[in-house]
Amino acid sequence: MTLTGFQTTLVPLLKKQTKVDDQIHVNCGVCGSDQCETVHHFPKEYFDPTWYDTYSWDGNLGLELRIVKCKDCGLIYQNPRFTKEALHKLYPNTYIPSKANYAKLMIEHKFDYTLSWLERHLGDNLRGKSILDVGTRYGVLPALLQRKQADAFGIEMNFKCVQSASAGGFEEVYQGTVDDLKDVMDYRGTQKLDAVVMIDLIEHLLDPMKDLQAIAKNQEKGGKLFISTMDASSAGYQVFGKDWYYIHGQHTFYFTPESIGNLLEQAGYRIVSVDRIAKWKSLRQMPHQLKKWATYQWKMRWGVKDKEWFAQHRPHLLDTMNIVAERI
Repeated sequence: MTLTGFQTTLVPLLKKQTKVDDQIHVNCGVCGSDQCETVHHFPKEYFDPTWYDTYSWDGNLGLELRIVKCKDCGLIYQNPRFTKEALHKLYPNTYIPSKANYAKLMIEHKFDYTLSWLERHLGDNLRGKSILDVGTRYGVLPALLQRKQADAFGIEMNFKCVQSASAGGFEEVYQGTVDDLKDVMDYRGTQKLDAVVMIDLIEHLLDPMKDLQAIAKNQEKGGKLFISTMDASSAGYQVFGKDWYYIHGQHTFYFTPESIGNLLEQAGYRIVSVDRIAKWKSLRQMPHQLKKWATYQWKMRWGVKDKEWFAQHRPHLLDTMNIVAERI
């Protein structure tokens, strides 16, 4: 299935709007509390826009960024956060090709771990299993799963990515968000989802509780949810704090195993497993990341203005967690 008229109209393009707030104050996304404390505050133009490319930091808008922690449940999140109408300012389209290179992307993909991860929890035989990839970009993961005879498809918010995927020959890539999931499933005749994959996505959502509850409605008991996201309890965050690579405007939530467990439980899931990258692998990265951190500190204070990407020298220590949850 390639790009259809249905797909092009499924979700209207986010158009640049005027007289709309770019940021709004929000309550905790897990427990709903309005009681929070500031963890990190970055004033306006923390990254000098004449010095840095700040797209995913603040959309080149020169706005403040504040990261807070819920006093009641401990969730770390962005507050105020960007509004739905302002999201397009954080996600530039300039680097998306008009036609995705199918052969190149399928050969150079980085989903080997993901594929083995899915097979470990779903079984080696994926034939006929209905698998959704949310935030699929060009649809590489669904295409790889289709080669294993899975009934795989993807949803992608960015219309230009969907166009590029269709032009390049990727099939079953639909424009939309989780809000459009039921419409997509009805369109393609999908009854229930055996598995849903969210790679580097949940930290970008505006209302993950609502999205997970919508997904849960389309999964039967035992259906699997695969989530990969950065870990705010990791050594990298503990060491580097506000300089941590993953802190920027696109990331609205910073989960720990505990806080994402609370979220999943309320949405109708239980955690089956939490995998982290081995500590020795992170420690092996330490000298290189400390060198990056030193470069970052020097650049921020005394560096030469050269219009580089704001995160070029921001450090991390392989700080991701891979979570498998099961519908209950």
